[in-house]
Amino acid sequence: MQDLETLETTTTTWRQQLAAATVEERYTMLKQYLRAKLQTVLGIAPTDEQNLFELGLDSLTAIRLITQLNSELQLNLSIIAFFELTTLVELTERLNILLTNQLTPMETNPADSQVERGEI
Repeated sequence: MQDLETLETTTTTWRQQLAAATVEERYTMLKQYLRAKLQTVLGIAPTDEQNLFELGLDSLTAIRLITQLNSELQLNLSIIAFFELTTLVELTERLNILLTNQLTPMETNPADSQVERGEI
């Protein structure tokens, strides 16, 4: 088990990597991360459009997963919002939006602002 300092460093590094990525790169990174987390929880890696609850994700496991995601990604995804997201794609899109909106301008990749302004 990781000690608290190692966990905080790992979380900070992961968040820095996400912040440095473009929106598209961040989406891909998040999807890979979520697929791995879900594979650990479900025992299988879901495809993009498979219903996570039909694959065996129950409410208790979902709550544990939400807690872990919020901690590791420093987000505040609500339980209610999570239950509205039934596929890997939906979950990835929501987390990408939350993360992008939460990152400070100093944290984000300059290309993100150019894309948002239509410069690229």
